[in-house]
Amino acid sequence: MLARLKKPWSDRRAERTLGAASLLVCLGVALMIAFVAARAWPTFTHNGISWLGPGGNLTTQVEAMLATSTKPPASAFHVRVWPILYGTLLVTALALVLAVPLAVLSAVFIVELAPASVRRVLVPVVRLLASVPSQAFPAEVNAPVSAGVAAGRVAATDVTRGLPIIEQGAA
Repeated sequence: MLARLKKPWSDRRAERTLGAASLLVCLGVALMIAFVAARAWPTFTHNGISWLGPGGNLTTQVEAMLATSTKPPASAFHVRVWPILYGTLLVTALALVLAVPLAVLSAVFIVELAPASVRRVLVPVVRLLASVPSQAFPAEVNAPVSAGVAAGRVAATDVTRGLPIIEQGAA
């Protein structure tokens, strides 16, 4: 066992292992693309590629669908993608315009300007919030757990493992 630890991997072995891992990731991405394409194929065969083009106002399209009879024809449910895609791109751009300066200025404040006592509180909170995806750690949980980390009652490592343990008697 010790002899094996004293002899590290050769460069060739590490290169092949990393190459295999990257090929595995590429295969996973290719399988995801194939899955989405297979599920989207009926939409493209029915509507054609024009479905992706501009189609006017999304509100007008939805109102036209809602104004139909109780047994509407299939043509009444025709929505084009561009208004939805445009809205998504617009909201994403707005979020980036707001989030990037805020994140950079917050980082500069924590590293360069914050007093040591404030830094001791903010660093674990930021690490905690950065370590868990927002989908797995909703906002309703973020505030109380972050406050617990700041007060020293919750260890950030416990939360990142999915175990938000509050010390006994610290409440």
